[in-house]
Amino acid sequence: MEPWHYNEESAKIVKKPWGKEVWINYKKGENIGDVEKFYVMKKLYISKGTKTSFQYHLKKTETNFLIKGSVEAWFEIEEGII
Repeated sequence: MEPWHYNEESAKIVKKPWGKEVWINYKKGENIGDVEKFYVMKKLYISKGTKTSFQYHLKKTETNFLIKGSVEAWFEIEEGII
């Protein structure tokens, strides 16, 4: 597997209604599945006063780390129980 180096200018950027995702270990123009990756690292920029959608993944583990600001997060313990 080719090593990667974080450089936001050359990273894959996905624009969202609430801001943008910078896919740190994907290069600009690289598509999901082009290279097998065991973990996807994203830096999220969420505009103040906006909401993101509820996220649910069967085959993906995510780690969230807040650098600046505040967030309200909901976690589902069992199906339908928040």
